Amino acid sequence: MEAQVKGQTILAVKAYIEKKFGADALSKIADRMSPDDKQTLLKKIVPGSWQPEKTFVGLLETAELLYGDKSYKMSKDIGSFSAQVNISRFYKIFIQFGDPAFVITRAERFWGQIHNTGEMAGEKISNNSAIARIKGRAFPAKAFCAYLAGYMTAILTMSGAKNISVTETKCVLSGGDSCEFAASWE
Repeated sequence: MEAQVKGQTILAVKAYIEKKFGADALSKIADRMSPDDKQTLLKKIVPGSWQPEKTFVGLLETAELLYGDKSYKMSKDIGSFSAQVNISRFYKIFIQFGDPAFVITRAERFWGQIHNTGEMAGEKISNNSAIARIKGRAFPAKAFCAYLAGYMTAILTMSGAKNISVTETKCVLSGGDSCEFAASWE
């Protein structure tokens, strides 16, 4: 089974790049990607369709290469932007009235709606902290980890948390059995 993500995920990244760097930025990124990824990236993508995860990860990594500052802050910003534009009104209401730790523990239910591989597990540590673990991603990448940290930060912000810190404490790229994100807030 090919690892895939929902089209809305790629569309949000494309929208961020075009808004931040202009319409021609996407073409510059696509020109540095494989022919298959370029074709996927430049075609009309339907938000609910399944698209190759490698194209999504390649888009993040190539955008970082061309427009980032090597800190992966841009991928974190893209993750935050993606959460804001992709989470439906129904889920935003759920998030706004939810306890931040509860929201993180329930995020695992939504992973499979966006990704067809891997799994996410959330664990409440205290009223002001939680951990999210992600295993089994087909294409781990630093840009994707930063994207996930940004996405989590945006979800916590929507739930009313303040002074949020999301830190990746383990990563499969460094030999971990999962990518683990520790979140704390006030």
